[in-house]
Amino acid sequence: AEDSILEGNTTSRAPHMLPAPNVDMTDCCKVNTAGAGMFWFTIMTTIGYGNTAPKTCGGRAMVYTLGFFSILAFTACISTSGRITLTI
Repeated sequence: AEDSILEGNTTSRAPHMLPAPNVDMTDCCKVNTAGAGMFWFTIMTTIGYGNTAPKTCGGRAMVYTLGFFSILAFTACISTSGRITLTI
């Protein structure tokens, strides 16, 4: 399947799996820290606007796994802050 993509036969692959045109594999991506923070905040608070999502299976697995644990951590923080507020 990989050889067919290199030869130009892309009919058997989904559009999101096709190589981007005119992209050199040595190109680097710029990190958008503010965008990443906003994305993770929406995951952690379970808002999840849905405007961004990982495309790869590995990326999805990472977001699901780390998202689950960060939701638990955020819930613990909210619970603790609520408990402190009640005692004041």
